Amino acid sequence: MTDPIIDPPVDPPADPPADPPADPPAEPYFKTMPDDWRSQLAGDDDKRLKQLERVSDMEGLVNNYFSAQDMIRKGELSNGLPENPTEEQLTEWRTANGVPVTFDDYEISLAEGLEMNEQDTRIMAEVVKTAHGHNVSGQAMNDIANTMMKARDSESEALAAEDGLQRQTTTRQLKEEWGGDYQTNLNMVKGLMIQLPEDVREEFEQSRLADGRAIFNSPEIMSFFSDIARRLDPAGTVVPNSANPVQTIKDEIKSLEARMGEPDWHKDKDANARLIELYEAEERMAS
Repeated sequence: MTDPIIDPPVDPPADPPADPPADPPAEPYFKTMPDDWRSQLAGDDDKRLKQLERVSDMEGLVNNYFSAQDMIRKGELSNGLPENPTEEQLTEWRTANGVPVTFDDYEISLAEGLEMNEQDTRIMAEVVKTAHGHNVSGQAMNDIANTMMKARDSESEALAAEDGLQRQTTTRQLKEEWGGDYQTNLNMVKGLMIQLPEDVREEFEQSRLADGRAIFNSPEIMSFFSDIARRLDPAGTVVPNSANPVQTIKDEIKSLEARMGEPDWHKDKDANARLIELYEAEERMAS
């Protein structure tokens, strides 16, 4: 009889490997700050260092920061001035915080090269009233005034540069349009401006168009004035700088007409063109 087959005994399962021991929790960074962390943060600022010395540790400093931010957002921080202060309290606070007692006490000291014109002075007189109402310190007001004047000068310099570019463009366009009459037309426009009353002439010459261009940086305006000058003084374009343009034109016509019988007269195109020009000027003066 065959012996029965017996399976070999099975070994019990091995225990799972044990987890490695956990690392101890890391100590918070602010607990490992060096002893001189306050002086490192303050740098050369002794005032900040003294303030930091009142803080026990970095955690306290961070808590103070967020607490202050919350108070700022809620409007709970005060500048030390009581609500609805008395005149005495207000004067005392202003004196302690560098705010003049009255707006007339602001002293503006402009940097070298800066100056206020009459308009600036009038504007600043209103600005200091508002500044004083908001308790702006004298130093802050002085800085504001200097910034305003620097900005004004920068704007003036930029405008002058733009005027120069526009003047070049206008000159180039008028030379192309007027050709050989450019200087004559230019002189006639200047002569026309001289006829303006002296007390308004400078203001008119410095006026600007709606787009900001100086009035004489407009080719259209220059052509308009040139046309007016020609109509008012037709002889001026033909015989400029003449004390008696009418007589000068008559004398030159007489001289050219005397040459009409010469054999080469019709070949002299310049003389013929000049005579026609004189006839037209004489006709315009008579109309």
